[in-house]
Amino acid sequence: MCFGLGCCCSALASAVGFSLEGQVLAFALGVALSFFAVRPVLLRFFSHPDPDRRTNAEALVGKPGVVLEAVGAFKAGRVRVGSEDWRALPADHGEFAPEDRVTVSRIEGSTLYIKPQHSTVR
Repeated sequence: MCFGLGCCCSALASAVGFSLEGQVLAFALGVALSFFAVRPVLLRFFSHPDPDRRTNAEALVGKPGVVLEAVGAFKAGRVRVGSEDWRALPADHGEFAPEDRVTVSRIEGSTLYIKPQHSTVR
């Protein structure tokens, strides 16, 4: 964005009839102006952090999944959440068979802790 405004200033200087040195100076001033004046305003406007928005792996908490490999209290299995395959352990010492529907209760590192979606614990 900063270079774009500098280019616009340089083009305007060229259209008015400034020499090459004047065009370079207009470019430099346009870049400096946009970097120190326009950019902070736009960053403040567009970068409002949303405290309720979860991203990356945190966004998986609460999502439904399907067990691919059996999951037990002391045996990690595999769960598909969306289109991704994750390592999983039960959140409450339950056991899950393949094709059981589960919900992600929390995530630690690259391991999902799952709970039954509708009483699928065996």
